[in-house]
Amino acid sequence: MTGKMKSVIRATVSALFASALMLVSCGSYDDTELKNKVNELENRVAKLESAVNANTQSILALVEASKSNDAVTGFSELTDKSGYLITFASGKSITLYHGKDGQNGATPVIGVKADTDGIYYWTVDGEWLLSGGRKVRAEGKDAVTPKFKIENDNWFISQDGGKTWTNLGKAKEKDIFKSVSLDGGFVNVVLADGTAFKIPVSDGSLVSMIGCINVVPTHSDGAARVIRRNGWNTLTIKYEVLPSGTLAKLSEGGAVKYSVKAFYTATKAAVGDVVDLEVTNSSVSGDFLTVKVKCDALDNAFFDGSLAASVSLHISDGISNVASSYTPMVFGGDVVTSKVFNANDIVLSLGVVSDVHVNPQWTADKWKSALQQLKAKALENDSNGMAGVLVVGDLIDGSKYYSEASFDNQLKLFKSALESEIDVTKSPMVYTIGNHDVPNYAWASTMVSDVAYIRTVLGDQYFQADIDQDARLKYEARHCVIGDYHILCVSPNGDQPIVYDPTVVTWLDNQLAAITSAEPEKYVIVLTHPMIKNTVYGSRLGEEGGIWESTLSHYWATDALTPVLKKYPQVIVFGGHLHFPLNDPRSVWQGDFTVFGCGSVRYMAIENGKYEDMSGATVMKDRNDFSQGNLLQFDSNGNMRVLRMDFYNRDVVGDPILSSFPASDKSHLTKYNHTTLSLANASPTLSTLDVEVIDGAATAKWGAGTDDEFVHHYVLTLKKGGKVVSTKKILADFYKSAKTSGMKKEWTRSLGNLDNGSYELTLEAFDSWDAAATPIKKAFQVGSTSNSAWTDDKAGSKTVSGGAGNVSEGWLTYSNGTLSWTANTTGKPRTAKIALPDATEYSVTQISADDFKGGWTLYSKRFNPNGTLGGSNNDNAVENVANKTVVTFGEPLKKETLKDASGSGHTNNLGIKGLYLDSVLDACVEIDYEGKSVDFGVFLDRRSAQKVADGKFCAYIPECSTGYWSGYVFAPGDKAFSDTNYEWLWFRVSDDMKTMKYQYYGSGQKTSNGKYYICGISIVKATSADKSSIASSYDVIYQANYNTDNAESMYFTKN
Repeated sequence: MTGKMKSVIRATVSALFASALMLVSCGSYDDTELKNKVNELENRVAKLESAVNANTQSILALVEASKSNDAVTGFSELTDKSGYLITFASGKSITLYHGKDGQNGATPVIGVKADTDGIYYWTVDGEWLLSGGRKVRAEGKDAVTPKFKIENDNWFISQDGGKTWTNLGKAKEKDIFKSVSLDGGFVNVVLADGTAFKIPVSDGSLVSMIGCINVVPTHSDGAARVIRRNGWNTLTIKYEVLPSGTLAKLSEGGAVKYSVKAFYTATKAAVGDVVDLEVTNSSVSGDFLTVKVKCDALDNAFFDGSLAASVSLHISDGISNVASSYTPMVFGGDVVTSKVFNANDIVLSLGVVSDVHVNPQWTADKWKSALQQLKAKALENDSNGMAGVLVVGDLIDGSKYYSEASFDNQLKLFKSALESEIDVTKSPMVYTIGNHDVPNYAWASTMVSDVAYIRTVLGDQYFQADIDQDARLKYEARHCVIGDYHILCVSPNGDQPIVYDPTVVTWLDNQLAAITSAEPEKYVIVLTHPMIKNTVYGSRLGEEGGIWESTLSHYWATDALTPVLKKYPQVIVFGGHLHFPLNDPRSVWQGDFTVFGCGSVRYMAIENGKYEDMSGATVMKDRNDFSQGNLLQFDSNGNMRVLRMDFYNRDVVGDPILSSFPASDKSHLTKYNHTTLSLANASPTLSTLDVEVIDGAATAKWGAGTDDEFVHHYVLTLKKGGKVVSTKKILADFYKSAKTSGMKKEWTRSLGNLDNGSYELTLEAFDSWDAAATPIKKAFQVGSTSNSAWTDDKAGSKTVSGGAGNVSEGWLTYSNGTLSWTANTTGKPRTAKIALPDATEYSVTQISADDFKGGWTLYSKRFNPNGTLGGSNNDNAVENVANKTVVTFGEPLKKETLKDASGSGHTNNLGIKGLYLDSVLDACVEIDYEGKSVDFGVFLDRRSAQKVADGKFCAYIPECSTGYWSGYVFAPGDKAFSDTNYEWLWFRVSDDMKTMKYQYYGSGQKTSNGKYYICGISIVKATSADKSSIASSYDVIYQANYNTDNAESMYFTKN
């Protein structure tokens, strides 16, 4: 289908969606039926184009046959009843589509007519087809075959192979052919315009050459045995067809059909005399024909022995029909095939990899190493070695901007490494198209032409395993056979969301139906680069929020093929694109079919879990070290084994994936069902946790968690005074070793330089199924706790051990074990020391929230683009120069107590004036008297706006970034940074309590929902107190980007 036609259809769909949504005010709208109708429409248009162009070719062949006195040797109706296959004595064959069963439509009436010169010329809708005013010949050396297509509901014709097109307008409703029949020794074809062809039937039709058909008995009683194998009732019977050589000629003819009939020899009225049995497979070897027959249509009485039957083979070419003699059938009972994979009886080994990304040379070396290891591993149990290698897309690294030379050179590097290890004429390389194989990393409607360079660079020798060259060249849809196993490849032609040509989806369905009907107990391999949505590890990436967030939504996985795949339990899908480690047990999935991840030969990736020490949201710093793939093997019973290969460690990941052959009861799809596996999964366990503190720097140390598989990640939560100081998610090293025994036994993680005080550290561990270990906790102290006390500003006393006697020092007094102090009226924190009678020294610090009131100066990079701030505050940001903003700490705007995301309560007990007109930024000072520490946080609140001077309104909210000084969100919207719409930004208070700093560099605070880092304070205008009126852009920003001696921070100092 053309791109324009698709756009018309999509426009129609958009209108339908809009209409549907107008009818739905709440709840969810299910558009499945609408999508199905659109796909059906696209399929019908594609079929219509194909049928018209096929018939154009056939008309040309009819003219030639008529002129050359050719004769018909075969005439048979197509299996889908859409037309006829005709073969000629010359060896040629044509297919005529008659317009029924969905093919009928608004089609141009294509025909030919003999002019007065006796030459046939093309006609369209009864008129001569003209080119330059001259009639277009349909015969001879100057004959032209026109092509047709649909655009915007109009038919277009091309007479130069598709280079230029002429609009024919909206065509009349006509059948493509008026009639096609076999009558009186002639095949009669009448075109829609009335032109008739009468081709004689050959005296020697293909089937008429058969002299006899003899059954080849396999048992001494001569009976053919119906076997019930794992729930499937089948009959395999062998015939000898004479004279010698006849079968070869029949195979070349193309119009021959094999059918099998069963005749009941003891008729029952309810059963009838005869039943047609479906031939699911046929093969020719010399003069012998073997047919495999599906026998489920036989009556139950046959299987219980109360009804006898005989079988006969019929061979027909539509002109002649020859039948074999009757052979008695008996039910041979159930045959039980071993479901245990036999490593000593492997019949096929295939390497299956993805995301090779060749470019530059070091990546080609990794590709070569992967091939070497796959070959060596295959030979360990398979004397035939690796029969082929399947590459599930991203053969090359590509480029955002297409360059023919660059893409060609990368592919040549891929090819060179491949051919240094494999003879592709003996061990085929089958590939599908990845996003890096096309320009701009994006599948498009031009996908087939975009990857023409692959077909050119590789050459014809790479496609010898393909049995459907037409689908390959038109759609990059491939049907390959290696070692009697079928491999189907489909590639998208659009993304975000990922889509496939409707013709390809139908093709995939038809291929699977034919293959699985013929061999229901054999797996069928399907390759497609994007992962099937909601199957293996990572297949939710870009489809959901949280850890599956992606900047490219609906780009990594697809459910476009799921309706087809779920119909066939024999399907095993290999998908790529994700690069996720195969070590994870979720890398294989079973539901209605089976899916495998392929990892990546080039580098590894992971979910967006907000883990520490990552190179990016989804890639590790050591990502390029690793390389993985699969070795797929089948034994003679059809059982499957997949070895997950770790090319970096030159080992096999974990235990083999083992699955029995496809069974009618789908029992082979239960072992790796994710629901079953997660329910049977055991939670991890943790043993030890310790914290080492040296000069205020704290380091957590713990023993690695244990699990029935492995720990996927750890979470460290540090609290002080019940408030969360930091949370660290740490990805475990499960992906670094092929076996869990190679994982580290001890872990350490820096907690940074901490203020004096009492802390609590909590350690959690989670496995791949998100099962959690029982947390363990560790309390620890930073700084000394002895010979010192913190108290509020009131006068007071406490009992201390200082010996007998009395002593005074300033506002401290000691008398025989009691230390007293006076009230602090200085308006600021104060500390004093006193030497006690026993010569020990004791210190007391008096502090309260009110001591922080007064004048302060904020040092930050200030952005004031609209000039809202006046006086000295009107200056704008200058690199490496701090803007100084004088402010006053006083009473809060709202003295309210609220809970943060962790459930800890905080009270706003201060207000800061001077940042923006006469507005107040509420703040919180929390004093931990026992832990001897102070925390200070400013309150960023988007629940509503506050009224300021001249009737204006404003709100203080966080300035956010998705990365380190990247991906800015200057004025996040409703619930963008927190479900509560508020957030405290915490500053570190110095020991002398004269400086409070928020340092973004290396330790920036994340928002409550974990989406962003906070890199400053945004002040945003509003038109009222209601949050809906808060603007989407900032007016003033105080940013934590003052460099110099305070690397990328913002801080307050006491005036």
